[in-house]
Amino acid sequence: MNKTDPHHRRYYIIKVQGVMDECWLDWFNGMQLNIEEQEDGTCLSVLSGELKDQSSLHGKLIKLRDLNLPLVELRSHSPEESKY
Repeated sequence: MNKTDPHHRRYYIIKVQGVMDECWLDWFNGMQLNIEEQEDGTCLSVLSGELKDQSSLHGKLIKLRDLNLPLVELRSHSPEESKY
């Protein structure tokens, strides 16, 4: 099986502290961006979408690091499973 096999794709939810500007979305190849306001008034940026493999995930995490957005949560599951 190759890495582009649709059965190996995973759906990811990546939460980072702070507000990520939409101008950076080009770096994240089609992932969706939502902002969640927390009870304490702080905000989390939530990226969600399918990635083809682990190297693609690691690339996204490096980009978030480069934007100085601390990782709060990372979840993954197969595309067939519920998203939340």
